[in-house]
Amino acid sequence: MKKLLLSIFLVFAFTLSFADGWRPGEMQVKIQVNSPEQAQQLYALKLNTDFYGPAYNHIIAYVIPKELEKIQDLGIEYEIQIEDLNKYNQNFWLTEEAYHTYQQIIDLADSLETNFPDICKKYLFGY
Repeated sequence: MKKLLLSIFLVFAFTLSFADGWRPGEMQVKIQVNSPEQAQQLYALKLNTDFYGPAYNHIIAYVIPKELEKIQDLGIEYEIQIEDLNKYNQNFWLTEEAYHTYQQIIDLADSLETNFPDICKKYLFGY
């Protein structure tokens, strides 16, 4: 039993060691998409992106310098929003914004229900 628990712990610890966060030099970039052709070109690069749908004329990409060069080579307009994601998120879990108290969550839920009654309803399922 001890060997099994130790094995599970080691596998879990080993797995976590690869969860380093962002790649070295990774940055957040806003890329203008002005045509379907540009969208196809960006798709072909297989970038790590957040896409907001056809109503938006941009995507947010998380790229390393080598990938940014490929975007530059395509001649597509972009803006670097966060230069170094590792540095930017270094103390994220140590800041107050990272966590909310129970009361803050309750207050937020109450606020949503009050301000958006057509789409928000709060249900209590017990304590």
